Amino acid sequence: MDNLVKKELDTLKQMARNWLRGYKTWTKPGEDNEFACIEFLEEMQTHLVPYLIRLEQTGYIDQTESHDIFEYFKEQAKELKGYGKATDKN
Repeated sequence: MDNLVKKELDTLKQMARNWLRGYKTWTKPGEDNEFACIEFLEEMQTHLVPYLIRLEQTGYIDQTESHDIFEYFKEQAKELKGYGKATDKN
């Protein structure tokens, strides 16, 4: 993979991490915080996924690399969903 493409993918991951930090402030201890998770996923679907799809369509990344990034986004959403429950135990 080209270094510039790798840098672009790292930037997408960083954007997801930044948004995750912001959405964590919406969560409340002891709740499942589904609303925050839905909003977070919609944010990624609107802004990150189209760019990722275009990278795949233009041949800059392959299907496996695209899948790996999608999985990364899903893991971020799972972390957000469990965050409120985890903070309740502190």
